[in-house]
Amino acid sequence: MKAKKHLTAEQRVSVKQGLDGNRSFRAIAEEIGVSPTTVSREVRGHIRKERKGSYGRPFNDCALRKSCPESGPCESNIHCRRMSCSCCKVRCGSSCPSYTKEACGRLDRPPYCCNGCAERTRCTLEKRFYDAFAADKEYKASWSGGRKGVRCSPEVLGQLARTVREGFARGQSLNHICSVCSSLPVSQRTLYEYVNNRVLGDAMRLDEPRAVRYRARRTAGKEEDAAQGYLAGRTYNDFLLRMDSEPDLAYVEMDCVEGRRSGNGRVLLTLLFPSANLQIAYVMPEHTQRCVADVFRGLRVSLGPDLYKRLFPVILTDRGHEFKDPESIEMSDSGEIVSEVFYCDPNNPNQKARCERNHAEIRRFIRKGTDINQTQEQISSMMDNINALARPAFGNKSAYDMFVFIYGQEAADKLGLKRISPKDAVFNQGIFG
Repeated sequence: MKAKKHLTAEQRVSVKQGLDGNRSFRAIAEEIGVSPTTVSREVRGHIRKERKGSYGRPFNDCALRKSCPESGPCESNIHCRRMSCSCCKVRCGSSCPSYTKEACGRLDRPPYCCNGCAERTRCTLEKRFYDAFAADKEYKASWSGGRKGVRCSPEVLGQLARTVREGFARGQSLNHICSVCSSLPVSQRTLYEYVNNRVLGDAMRLDEPRAVRYRARRTAGKEEDAAQGYLAGRTYNDFLLRMDSEPDLAYVEMDCVEGRRSGNGRVLLTLLFPSANLQIAYVMPEHTQRCVADVFRGLRVSLGPDLYKRLFPVILTDRGHEFKDPESIEMSDSGEIVSEVFYCDPNNPNQKARCERNHAEIRRFIRKGTDINQTQEQISSMMDNINALARPAFGNKSAYDMFVFIYGQEAADKLGLKRISPKDAVFNQGIFG
């Protein structure tokens, strides 16, 4: 068996699926290629407790809940007409002299959680769950947190600072200092980090020979994503975990269609609903974050809060500069989080393949390398024709018909969608006149 230090996000998803399927730790371990002890440690280390009841039955963990004779000990229910407290929504506790807490004995043995328990729908005791999305977030937080700070005593840091200053005074580089001082308590890389972060007092990177000649290195195509921090909790792995935690949750794929780069600067913001393969597009005067935020502000107003949350609970997009302000998309004007934005990995358009494939239909109307001069009405008409295309995956039904079937006619009307008969659909530039 191949030794691995850490579980990946995909392996955690497999662990959760195995627990939901009531599989043993050994079976799960064989599937993901780790030892059963690793799976057991992972589950026990990321248990989430929930104090909730079951369908039609409130939470109650009193051992006497089925035969309790007590009635009316709670001061807030003086006029309660119940014969006993066992079915009351107010939890038993210190207000009741007969309260005795009960815990499920099954949680003391594998799998230590309620994921695959058949009694979960009838149980009113405290429950424990393993959630892959939450477990991966806890793991990343603990992993990065354990590597922050300086793991040296003040005396050791003082000695390091003196050694580095003396070396810099002689014109020595850090590599030379590390090579001649074999007794240094840290590695060469750590010493570079200490100097760059000003941990060693007045010993600075600019004191090192030739340091001013180096340019800051940049990874091609990634810009300063990590420095900006907008990717925290919004990567594609986070997206997969989020969808696994709630499989029935809908999501939308977002992208931009550009015109001629030296042209008028107008672009199309496209939003595709994968469940229906229906795509809508909005003309933006500029390729900026502000224009993207304006589109979503208009959608929240026209759709209303409830319908907007139903249509746009999760949004998956690429790492284009126009999408790097996720808060302006996720938050309403009142500051409420109404959507979740996630980002594909760099150079992986296949992660939102439906949106990319549908752009090929748009290019039948707007050729690549040409300006986008059409009005919003013309673009909406173009998308209505594209959404009238027969889709083999849906039994040759159109994307419009599938959208209405899934989300309802009201949603289509508020988005301004119009049904075009497949016989009357036009798929060329002739619709622009």
